[in-house]
Amino acid sequence: MKASITVHVESLWTNRAELTVEAELDNPHSETNEKVVSLMFDAMQRMCEEARGENERVLFSQRALNERHLQIDAREERLDERERRVEAREHEERDDYDDADARREPEREVHAQHGQ
Repeated sequence: MKASITVHVESLWTNRAELTVEAELDNPHSETNEKVVSLMFDAMQRMCEEARGENERVLFSQRALNERHLQIDAREERLDERERRVEAREHEERDDYDDADARREPEREVHAQHGQ
């Protein structure tokens, strides 16, 4: 007689695996065969736990990557905002300088006409 346990496992990323444990049993009622079947269930349970653990490791590592990308995006946004503020301030300073220069121009013309 043959004992077989098959479990289909899907990961979070839709990867599929088929876990199979098989054993040939000579007498299904013997204590040894009962232990073999019990060990088969234990092995299958450990295999499923490992697959679940792998899913969790992938999920948490992906979450960490996503959080890092969000942090980087937020930092870039702050830097862009800072750059816009600096450009606006520089533009305002240029305008102020141009305005002051325009106000001084008539004074220079008067001095130039009077030979000073």
